[in-house]
Amino acid sequence: MVVDHCGQLVEAGDTGWLLADLDCSAVSTEGVVLSDRASLHLDGFSIIGNPETSTPRQGVRCLYGSSCSVLGPGEIRGFSAAGVAGTRVRVRDLRIVGNGRAGVAAYRRVVARSVEIEENALTGSHAGLHAGRRVRVRDSVLGEHPAGATLTGN
Repeated sequence: MVVDHCGQLVEAGDTGWLLADLDCSAVSTEGVVLSDRASLHLDGFSIIGNPETSTPRQGVRCLYGSSCSVLGPGEIRGFSAAGVAGTRVRVRDLRIVGNGRAGVAAYRRVVARSVEIEENALTGSHAGLHAGRRVRVRDSVLGEHPAGATLTGN
C-alpha cells in the first residue's frame, strides 16, 4: 500500500511504501503506524517530524505487542520521542537522527543492520538505541547522543 499521509496505519501483514518524503512537522501525529508483521519501505525517502511538539511522537510506531520492520534506504528525523518505537523492531539501511528521546526503542527486541543512529536522545537521559531485552546490531554506526547513552538494554 502507498503511504502518503502522516499517521497512516499499515495493517497487519501488509507492506507500506513511501513514494515521496513524508513531512509531519506541521501535524501532531506519528509519522506512520505499523500493525503486527507489517513493514515499511522508505525507498530513499525521509519521514520528517517536529522535535518541539508537546506530545511525544514517533517517526514509525509499531503497535504494542507487535513485530514490525522498517527498511531503507531512507531517513527518519526530528520526532519528539523516537525515530522508531515498538515491542519487537527490525530496522535496516536507515539513517535515524535528531529525535527527542531515542533513535530506536523497543520493549523487547531490536535487530539493526546497516543503520546510522546519531544525535538522538536530545532530552533527558534516554538512549540512541534501547531494547528491553535483546539487541542485535550489525554493520551499523551508533554515534553521539547529546543527553543520553548510545546503547541500553538488558
